[in-house]
Amino acid sequence: MNAAVLPEPATFGAYSCEKLFLDVYQHFLDTMCVEPALTQWVDRLDVRRATQWRAERGVGRWKHEIEADRGAARRYLEDHEARFEEFRRRFFMIDLFRENDARFNLTLTPIEA
Repeated sequence: MNAAVLPEPATFGAYSCEKLFLDVYQHFLDTMCVEPALTQWVDRLDVRRATQWRAERGVGRWKHEIEADRGAARRYLEDHEARFEEFRRRFFMIDLFRENDARFNLTLTPIEA
């Protein structure tokens, strides 16, 4: 097909779903898992559901509770191995197609290397 369109540069090429996933996840690490993006992400989360639930009931939150929740949110976001596995399972629909777990057995190691 490349020869029919234009020999150089190549117009068409192969791009596997594994490569797509790894490229997208690398971009996620490079943009969302670095400062100041990580702090902004935690600030946006700010455990809104818990805050909203308490506000609706007239219950305030102590500063140490808010800081503890923010710390937990940051630890959750910084757990790259767990997030990688979570995203891999969703991207390759492993819950619906269990055979994809073995078929797309990717790890975080090659990305950070």
